[in-house]
Amino acid sequence: MKRQGDAGNKAPVTAGWNRDEHSDEDAALLYRVFAFAQRSGVSFVSDERRDDERL
Repeated sequence: MKRQGDAGNKAPVTAGWNRDEHSDEDAALLYRVFAFAQRSGVSFVSDERRDDERL
């Protein structure tokens, strides 16, 4: 069984997100935080994984 982060898995980013517990405003805020972090150069991929992709 593949984990959510494994290559080739087409699971949506919001897998496991319980809409009953979280509002659309929470989802929008989370999206904005991740978008800002990516524009700021923050990487959400570990160094090991990036090294593997360079090979």
